Amino acid sequence: MTTNNEHTQVAETNRLPVETEAPPQYRELTFEDELKPLHLTLKPPIEFDGETFAELLFDYNGVVGKDFLRAEREFVHRYKPEKNEVVIPEVKQLFRCILAAHTANVPLAVIERLPGRYYTAVINDVLKLYGNSLDEEKA
Repeated sequence: MTTNNEHTQVAETNRLPVETEAPPQYRELTFEDELKPLHLTLKPPIEFDGETFAELLFDYNGVVGKDFLRAEREFVHRYKPEKNEVVIPEVKQLFRCILAAHTANVPLAVIERLPGRYYTAVINDVLKLYGNSLDEEKA
């Protein structure tokens, strides 16, 4: 209560404190769109180890952390670094090929035998697992 003069008291109105935007206590991880599977029809089909591969499906939504670790172990086993080379698997084509092969559930050799235009499209599409791609960089 406040007083207007010595004899009259006037009730204050109940005021809610003015809300100010507090800085967030955390960062929110969000993704704009669902990552749709990549379907690839191979013409001509790829023959490997007695099997014919006419189409491949890369469904990145099923990839979990364990798949990255498995791909990294395979990469370390296969990749032979140059002397004094610092190796970052994610930037090497071999690692992306391994991850693509695991995602499509095919042997690595199938990815390695893709014609050039398919090969580059597939290994660049794997970058979407890291939250970016060459397509997005052009936009």
